[in-house]
Amino acid sequence: MSDDLKIDSDVNPADWDTPVETKPAKKKATGKNAAVKKTWIVLQKNDDIPPSGLFIGHNGTGYNLKASKKVEVPNFLLNVLDDAVVNKPVVGDNGRISHYEASPRFPYTVVRDKS
Repeated sequence: MSDDLKIDSDVNPADWDTPVETKPAKKKATGKNAAVKKTWIVLQKNDDIPPSGLFIGHNGTGYNLKASKKVEVPNFLLNVLDDAVVNKPVVGDNGRISHYEASPRFPYTVVRDKS
């Protein structure tokens, strides 16, 4: 045996095979708690959106949104779309860029039921 290998005196080898307590897995919500709120939107046409549609991933789940098509999406996807911004230049009176302002990269319109 090598002299470099030292055994810690505080560690008891008898404890190595003892099971560790774990918390029970949470049960998935059912009924009203499991329902995800959704909203109808229309994604506006944009040069950044390919003809095949805009692919958005959220927590390992992918969504493909087509431009100019009415679609029902979970509300957490609206947060993803809202967070996608691009800085666009603002031209002043003298014809030069005065500053940049944040603008939505993928604008959309919320479709409401008019009843």
